[in-house]
Amino acid sequence: MQPRANFELIQAPDPEIFAIKISGHLTPRQKGVVEQLLTKCRETGKNKVLFDFTELESLGGGVAQM
Repeated sequence: MQPRANFELIQAPDPEIFAIKISGHLTPRQKGVVEQLLTKCRETGKNKVLFDFTELESLGGGVAQM
């Protein structure tokens, strides 16, 4: 089984901010998931995105380059 990340919507202090907690292992294979998330945010007018990596165990190179 491949290590994977868990995505959880969290409450941001500002309603203009879309905040998401990412925990586990964010691998290069999940770069597309992050890109889709950012695209969906832009399409819905959420131009401010906050990623909480406090529980992230590892960050793959493909995602780190973003």
